[in-house]
Amino acid sequence: MTLISRKFSNAAKLISVTDRYVVVVVCDVIIINLYLPCAGSVDRLDLCEEILDNLCLLLSEYSNYRVILGGNLNVDLERVSCFDVS
Repeated sequence: MTLISRKFSNAAKLISVTDRYVVVVVCDVIIINLYLPCAGSVDRLDLCEEILDNLCLLLSEYSNYRVILGGNLNVDLERVSCFDVS
């Protein structure tokens, strides 16, 4: 969830929404709320690459903006399963 204070509501613009990320611009700041797939997800490497490629493309259009990135980034692409603790 991404919450923007009412005092910034006039300056906020929703740029992109997918099932894996939300991108909002507030003044000269880009806020990205990102959910990367867990290590046990099917095709996780392809999905992570697609997500990051899309975000890089989007960010290239806003190269002079500051970026705040948050969300669930707890992914280990070397693990076979979300429950693999080895």
